[in-house]
Amino acid sequence: MRVCERRAPLILFVGLAVAVAGAALFGRIQLDPQLEALLPPDAVRDGALAQARERYASDAPLLLIVQSSDAALNRRLTRELLTEVERWEETLWAIDRRDPSLFSERRLLFVDTETLTSLADDLEEIARWEQCKASPFCVNFEDRPDDPDPDALRDALLDQPEIRTLAGLFGADDLDALDSSDLRRAQEEVEGDAAADAEGPRVGDLCRPDGELCLVQAYLRGDPSDLTYAEDVAKHATALLERVRPRDAPEDLVLRIRGRFDRLARSRGEVSGDLARTGGLAILLVVFVLVFQFRWRAGALLFVPLLAGAGWTALLVALFAPPINIVSAATLIVMAGIGIDFGVHLVTHLGKDTSERSRTERVRHAFEELGPSLVMAAITTAACFGALATGRFAGFAQMGALCALAIVLTFVAFVTLFPPLALLLGAEKRLLRDISLPRPGPPARGLVAALAALGVVLIGLGVFALPRVEFEYDFSKLRAVSDEDGPREVAHQDALPGTTRSPSLAIADDPAALDRALDGLRERYPNGLLEDGRPWILTPRAFVPPDQEARLAAIARLKAAVEDLEPHLEGDAARDVARWKPYLEVTEPITTESLPGWVRNLLSERDGTFGTIAILFEGGSANDARDMERRADRLREWHELYPDVWFASQAALLGDIVRTLREDVPRVVGLAALALLLGTLFVGRSLKKTLLVAAPVVLAVAVAVTAMWLFTIEAHLYNVIIFPVALGVGVDGAIYVVFRLMRREGVAWSAYGITARAVLGSTLTTLVAFGALSISTNPGLASLGVLAIVTLGATLVANLLWLPALLRLGSATPTATATPTS
Repeated sequence: MRVCERRAPLILFVGLAVAVAGAALFGRIQLDPQLEALLPPDAVRDGALAQARERYASDAPLLLIVQSSDAALNRRLTRELLTEVERWEETLWAIDRRDPSLFSERRLLFVDTETLTSLADDLEEIARWEQCKASPFCVNFEDRPDDPDPDALRDALLDQPEIRTLAGLFGADDLDALDSSDLRRAQEEVEGDAAADAEGPRVGDLCRPDGELCLVQAYLRGDPSDLTYAEDVAKHATALLERVRPRDAPEDLVLRIRGRFDRLARSRGEVSGDLARTGGLAILLVVFVLVFQFRWRAGALLFVPLLAGAGWTALLVALFAPPINIVSAATLIVMAGIGIDFGVHLVTHLGKDTSERSRTERVRHAFEELGPSLVMAAITTAACFGALATGRFAGFAQMGALCALAIVLTFVAFVTLFPPLALLLGAEKRLLRDISLPRPGPPARGLVAALAALGVVLIGLGVFALPRVEFEYDFSKLRAVSDEDGPREVAHQDALPGTTRSPSLAIADDPAALDRALDGLRERYPNGLLEDGRPWILTPRAFVPPDQEARLAAIARLKAAVEDLEPHLEGDAARDVARWKPYLEVTEPITTESLPGWVRNLLSERDGTFGTIAILFEGGSANDARDMERRADRLREWHELYPDVWFASQAALLGDIVRTLREDVPRVVGLAALALLLGTLFVGRSLKKTLLVAAPVVLAVAVAVTAMWLFTIEAHLYNVIIFPVALGVGVDGAIYVVFRLMRREGVAWSAYGITARAVLGSTLTTLVAFGALSISTNPGLASLGVLAIVTLGATLVANLLWLPALLRLGSATPTATATPTS
């Protein structure tokens, strides 16, 4: 303390200079908003997703939707949008149509060589018989072979999974688009008319069948998981949509963005807006709580060490920590809510000291009285959060480590900066507001016993309710419902036939290994993984069939046989064979270079390699964590069956995250509770005190769990964060109550008033900070706010009422006044 007296300005200068350096480096702290940042590092680094990120450009298209009752307008605006989007620097490729002409013209290349050869043999045999019959020098000793089945080629096409996949991509449910001349005629009619090409439908347009919704599908270089990038893309696309909107647009015209770029950008905007509104409210409420208890000159004693601790923490995080994830971003709120407790207790005690001691002696006395409680609170709270660092769920692990660091540094900041600050500002000046509260006499022992028993009953009810609390698996319920999500919500999937919204990737180094794996999956799931039985595997072989030279030779034989046979046929037989002629106009193979650009880009690696990537459409909702858990399990199982192939899905991350979180919560919370108990026991060296400190924390959690069960509040990624916070806040308040009141000679009830006031102020600051989130439009954040009010409110009541009841019930007689003071 003498050093503080002589060197107070220097100590403050050094401490605040370091804090200012931390504040200056605050901008260097990086936030990793991607979902995989919540998974264990090895799960991402060594997994299939890393392969996909490294080798595949993008699996999340940007969709620009045009919807109105004017089909011609929809098609025209879609083409305008396509022209503009193709000019963007970040655009890899964009389409408003899947042109099927290459595949329809060469459809027979997808029929296997054995089938084509067998058909050619049959036709050649009939042709030889007819030629022999027509020659006077030739005699047929056998009956004429049967005429070929007119549907033979169509059936052969139907048997090919690649053909079914192609037909699905072009919206041909019955394969007419690829196995008959209807496509050719339709294509000639459309492309032969310039006006029709400008305004009319084209085969393969990304439009609904009625033309009332069309879209542009664009793949961009960036990753929508980078929320800043997604937000920039969404703003750019929104501006483009407004620019192409006609002045005389019909009233029902809707121009809209869809896809992960839109969804993640909107989510970030909604959460940012909520945090801005609730953050302002939280500041006002915290200030109100502090102003209600303290005079203005106490503000420096409260906030200067708190901000210094935050600055020191920011300095270390900016210099040494990796990018923090979206859960760890709550560290600042947690640190502010718990860290200010040190100051609240010190200022409250200092303000209640009305003795004639000198300024130095008053500050010394405050630390002597509160020192054990401050040290205990810092150690146990840091240990409680530090236990979270053992979890595999990186959200808890990183937040626990950062919170433990922040609490220790904040404690050090109060210990080193509060004394010189108090000496400079004048500790003898009034710091507390006068609050007059009624001072009832000691409650009857029966009432105390009933209160203690009620707490035990509530704990038992919490144990009963715990397994009955549901986990929210539908993450769509955790997003705000905006005006755009009303009845006019665009159902654009009909304009993207043959695909689903959340595909998976199969990636291999060897195309043969990829084909073997996908053939094995087709055998394993003969009906596919889509509920409607549609083809679900999109492979390079669906566009570039193998063994094309042999197939071309067989097709040439077929064509020659038809030409030889045609003069000898008439009637139905002639018409049947004539139907085959459009199929036979194939003389060139399909090569990678001849593929439409959208096909090459869709199935190519970043370096242009084609043939090593396939797309799997598995169904299920990307917002349903249960569906994504099942998908994640399937992908791992497939990789075990086919170790040469990686199976990756961005959407399946949700399943892995929820699984990791669900598995971690019981273990990590148990470790945190154990750390709390061991820390209290180690520092306090009293089993009785340890159990008393733990009791209100257990009661508060039990009340919260019971409330979740009774009011059907599901646990989810947002609101589970309140439980480690409740442990930290609850143990803090309990420590101050137990270690300030329990003395060797008994319970010092005369200290209850000042202790209760400090615990009330410190808990309320955290409660209102988190409780302000309850007004969020985002249901996830609102749920966190509501649960924070319940949990921290229960913590406050447990520490100020139930814990004293346990103390009074366990004490024979009070040592000082038996009446709690205000």
